[in-house]
Amino acid sequence: MSQELLTGTGSSTSTAMPEAMAATLPSATFMLADASAPALADSAVMPEPGTPFSRELLFIPATPEHSDIRQTPQNLAFEKAVSHGGQATIFKAHTPSGTPIAVKVFENGEESLLEWRSLKRFSNFRVLPNALAHGTVRMPHPAGVQEKSCIVEEWLDGDTLAKHLHLTGRGMTVEETFSTMSPIVAFLATAETELREDVILIHGDIKPSNILLDSTGCVRLIDFGIAQTSRDQARLAWGTQGFSSPESCFPSSDETDLRKGSDAYSLAATMLALLAGENKPPAYGAVVQSSDGSLRYDPAWTDERERLAREHSAAPFPGFIERGREKGIYLEEAALNDFMHDAETLDFLKKDIAETLRSTYGTEESAAAVEKAARAAVDAFDAKLRATLGACLAINAAQRPTTTQLKNALPRDKASYRHELHLLGLNAALGGGRILAQDAPSFEAGTLAQALDEFNSGHYAQAVGVFERLARQGCVSALYYLAICARDNLGGTSIKYSEADVMLFMGEAAAKGAVVAQFFLGCALYSGSYIAQGAVHHVEENRELGLSYIRKSAAHDEAHQKEGFPPAKAWLRENGFAEHAE
Repeated sequence: MSQELLTGTGSSTSTAMPEAMAATLPSATFMLADASAPALADSAVMPEPGTPFSRELLFIPATPEHSDIRQTPQNLAFEKAVSHGGQATIFKAHTPSGTPIAVKVFENGEESLLEWRSLKRFSNFRVLPNALAHGTVRMPHPAGVQEKSCIVEEWLDGDTLAKHLHLTGRGMTVEETFSTMSPIVAFLATAETELREDVILIHGDIKPSNILLDSTGCVRLIDFGIAQTSRDQARLAWGTQGFSSPESCFPSSDETDLRKGSDAYSLAATMLALLAGENKPPAYGAVVQSSDGSLRYDPAWTDERERLAREHSAAPFPGFIERGREKGIYLEEAALNDFMHDAETLDFLKKDIAETLRSTYGTEESAAAVEKAARAAVDAFDAKLRATLGACLAINAAQRPTTTQLKNALPRDKASYRHELHLLGLNAALGGGRILAQDAPSFEAGTLAQALDEFNSGHYAQAVGVFERLARQGCVSALYYLAICARDNLGGTSIKYSEADVMLFMGEAAAKGAVVAQFFLGCALYSGSYIAQGAVHHVEENRELGLSYIRKSAAHDEAHQKEGFPPAKAWLRENGFAEHAE
């Protein structure tokens, strides 16, 4: 095995090979994805994607300071060119023993070294390519053999999201988009956090054709050719018009530093492209229309304004497309707002709402009423999602959230996503206020401990935003304290929340085991309180359910080391009930 490329010391990750651009989209669709890079002087000698390239080429490992892999020179069997972009051409090849690998051959040695360093710096992240070796390969050239810098990576079969959109002919559902993009968002947010506070990482070229679903269904973020940190030497690193932020494509002389919101812009643009089902980005100047929460294009941001931005740029963007809006290379305005949800989620939501209304609040609703509540929940969530993505698409980078803030604003996983829909649906069924659906997205990143410190210090307004975010994720304590704030109008919550919301928050916290919330809800139900359409009604039927909650609050739970709630015990004694049902 001494002649084989070794796998290195990092944890196993995966790479992704973009497919031929001709296969990703219909020919009539404008392809910003790889047409945007500077033309390369030697590009003519590189074979076109899909072209057979059957020959053995000598790979020479880099010096130890540039690569932590120490191999001997060896012949690699090149099979075919897979893709050809602005920085490099990717080939499928094989080691001497026949193991398939990917060889990324660069035109510029500095770009190769920078990408290698980026991949090794974050080699513990599974979404990134598993870089095996760095060095040079001797490529044929009309003027004679040339040594080109290259990176050897693990080979994985799969399709990029650009090709997936073309093959399916439809947009992704909200659920598919979240499950696909969550690992990418989480990586960028974690990388941003793990680096020192004064150092940031920018990928710079996030787009559907740079994200791959491998044969196992795992998501891979590829092409770190222009990734850099704020400590890298300043250099021009063009991304992709529309998917990359405007300041990345049209940098002004006073904006040469990296912007923390740059990748957040690209993530939002990519998510909208996936939801719309097209490998097209939104045009620059997408804004949130406050009257109905929809995304629209600012009429002041025109093709002419974009042309002027390019002319005044510190370095003209090489892939600039004149009058791009007129040529239809961007998403239509309607496509920015037309989101789909899968049937499984809607079915789950309706069953969940109906069961919770029955078991927690002692009320039965008609199928039509439950259907209406579920639709209201989806509409409220979509409005919040549009507002979140719209904030990321701000032209002014200083107004955008960071990738960490974007991660905090989106559901963490399937469970927290469904829980948020659950709260929104119950709110609609019970007739509450504007539950957890802010007019503007909340990017608060505080922890529960920090929020409780603010709450105990009397800074209720600061605490409420964090309680809301954590409540959407299913945090029991956050639900309870949000109920207290709404009940007592702390932090101005009466403007947003009604008495129905107080019952909803308490009910959710009670159902999840909060003993104080169980006592509160039990007393309300026992006294005959019933919330419907924002009004308090009184019925006898809730007494039995209320008593069961009070008993739950009073009960000892040795398994969880929980003592019974003293006020609940006292209530049962005073009203002549045993702590447990006879």
